[in-house]
Amino acid sequence: MKNAVRGKKGSVPYRDPVGLATIIFILSLYFLCYLAGERLQELASFDQKATAWVKALIPPSAAPAMFFFSLIGSAVPVSLFTAGIAFFCHRRKRNREATVVVTAVLGAFLLEELFKTIFRRPRPYLASFTGAHGYSFPSGHATVAAAMAVVLAWLWYRHARNRPSRWLGPVTGLFLSFFIGVSRVYLGAHYPSDVLAGFILGTAWGVMVAAFLLPPAAKE
Repeated sequence: MKNAVRGKKGSVPYRDPVGLATIIFILSLYFLCYLAGERLQELASFDQKATAWVKALIPPSAAPAMFFFSLIGSAVPVSLFTAGIAFFCHRRKRNREATVVVTAVLGAFLLEELFKTIFRRPRPYLASFTGAHGYSFPSGHATVAAAMAVVLAWLWYRHARNRPSRWLGPVTGLFLSFFIGVSRVYLGAHYPSDVLAGFILGTAWGVMVAAFLLPPAAKE
């Protein structure tokens, strides 16, 4: 009976990380299309309340920190950081891992631009004061930050030497990506729903890239 359930290599289909990651990615794309095509107008109330909550929770004195988080999530710093990580992996003969990082970040940039071009949601009226331009849905900062956080957390977890340190990378990535997204709402560059969509898209993309290119048993 067990052999009937298992595949040729003795693996259970629903435990296949590639298949699961693909399903997650497809469902995420469907959910984003559903939001952008049917529910953006209905999200106005949510966006207003969430923006007011962020403004009330973060005091004006924290504005420099918000500018900092927004800056490190922008294209140039992310590109330089990605190149540095890829070079480090290459020097340590971890070319597969370098490919994972570059693919995750570059793919996230392309995906968020594609979605923005398709859905053409205007930015909040304050966006011009922050230097933000282009369309709003989803947030590029949130998309790229989430994708990078996923793959770097995965790599950190694989190479951590003990159990407590395994969670340092994922927690740090979660912290940074969260505040990068919050900073875009605080500065008026995006609606909260843009950031939420970016987190969903970036996370799903990062999981799929890591599952396809960096399976648990992969070796350099």
